[in-house]
Formats: sequence, C-alpha cells, structure tokens
Amino acid sequence: LVLAQQTSSFGKYQMPAKLFEAMSMAKPVIVTDIGDLPEVVGKTGEVITEPSTEALKEAFKTLRQGNIAQKGHEARKRACGRYSERVIGQQLQSIIDNLVH
Repeated sequence: LVLAQQTSSFGKYQMPAKLFEAMSMAKPVIVTDIGDLPEVVGKTGEVITEPSTEALKEAFKTLRQGNIAQKGHEARKRACGRYSERVIGQQLQSIIDNLVH
C-alpha cells in the first residue's frame, strides 16, 4: 500500500483506516513523513519525505531488495500488537477507569 499524502493540514491530521488494514493483512506500506504515519509504520515499511515519483521509486527498490514477506509479517505483528480493537479498547478502558477512580 502506498499512502503518498501531500503536506497539508488535511493530510497531517488524518489517519486512514486502510493503513491499519494493509498492515494487519501483512502488507508492507510506503507512507509520507506526515503526521503520525511514520510512528504507526515504524520500521515495518518505508517512509518517504515527499510524494514524488523518485521517492516512490527508491522506496519500492528498497522494499524489493529486502525481505518483503518479513516486512509484511512485522507490519501485521505491529498492527495487531498496538492498534487492534482489543488493544485500543483496553487502553481506553484504563483511561476511563483512572478518570472514574
């Protein structure tokens, strides 16, 4: 999956669900260095500084030179371990419990 977003307030403050879907399906992703996208992806994909043809070409080249299946496995592990409904639910419940007590 490629999320080559433009630098704008719209791109900076959104988090597309398709990012989590792709990662949970063991697909490595290429994202632009905007907002929290690099934090979500971590080292499981490629982060480009700008959405240009040359940057995308280099990101694809880097992915192809590595072990794409391993990157995908790492992406799934990260998505399920940090961003699954269960994990997020537990975090929210903990916050609510702390506010109530």
